[in-house]
Amino acid sequence: MAWYRVLDDLVQALYPMSKSALIPVMILWLGLGAGSKIASIFMGCLLPAVLSANNGARGVDRVLLWSARSLGASDRRLLWEVALPAAFPQIMTGLQVALPIAMITDIVAEMQMGGEGLGGDMIQAMRFADSPGVFSGIIAIAIAGYALVKAMEIIRRYLLVWHAEAEAG
Repeated sequence: MAWYRVLDDLVQALYPMSKSALIPVMILWLGLGAGSKIASIFMGCLLPAVLSANNGARGVDRVLLWSARSLGASDRRLLWEVALPAAFPQIMTGLQVALPIAMITDIVAEMQMGGEGLGGDMIQAMRFADSPGVFSGIIAIAIAGYALVKAMEIIRRYLLVWHAEAEAG
């Protein structure tokens, strides 16, 4: 468990770091293409998703695991039929946290790289002092963000229909 403490300390140190700080490194390593943008988004979303999955897995009731094991469940069945369903609400929470981070990282990457996309369009509008163009980008980001959050809520409700939180919502 010593490795877990070292890894946990590393994750705790990296978690508050600005995800957009990784974009220049990705551009340096991967160039001004979609690859650097995808890598930046992946790196920005990795920690929230992994931390939530880890917390969900560590929070699985040991009695459930012991009960399944005593009934002869294999490791595979234990994972798929006990641990994963028990951890799934936490995993979904991590994905809900990662979704806005992905959107923010994408737009900031487009702003830094220029070119196509909403972020690039907003920077282009800013360069020509086109205030309505910049504000229309802000409004588009807000609408897209709201739509993504609502879509994720619907997906969560659909996938967790069996869970107690579905009854509360």
